[in-house]
Amino acid sequence: MAGGRPRRRYLGLAIVYTAAAVLFPLAALWQADPVMAAVWFLLWGSIGWVWWRRYARAR
Repeated sequence: MAGGRPRRRYLGLAIVYTAAAVLFPLAALWQADPVMAAVWFLLWGSIGWVWWRRYARAR
């Protein structure tokens, strides 16, 4: 990823943060903590959303 075109880097970051937005809430739900699941989803999901938008704009 390092040194690549910005579009490719944005895609990588978007995928990483989207995966975090799925995995972190699942881990919190596994621990029976729905509040933290929501917090993790909003945190990682919002960061992922930013990177997906940057990826879509970088042409």
